Amino acid sequence: MAAEFQPGVKAVYEKNKDYVPRKEAPSWASGGKVVKVDRVEWITMADAQTAVNALQSGDIDFMENPSWDILPVLAANKDITVKALDELGFRPSGG
Repeated sequence: MAAEFQPGVKAVYEKNKDYVPRKEAPSWASGGKVVKVDRVEWITMADAQTAVNALQSGDIDFMENPSWDILPVLAANKDITVKALDELGFRPSGG
């Protein structure tokens, strides 16, 4: 939502209730997409420890690329799931 956008801090996306997905199956950036959430808040936290604290307190739901040294702390929290989303690591597209 434009009213909640703060450059470098937060971007808010809400589901378009009038959107009708295409009929074909999704395939990366193409095909029919089905939105399964009503709202997403993308929050930027420059300080990693602030992000870890926010995750542990439930203020945020997801943390991308936590540092290796903090993984044991996160894994010890029964309310947090630590999972590799891409087992092979980042793979840029193209040649």
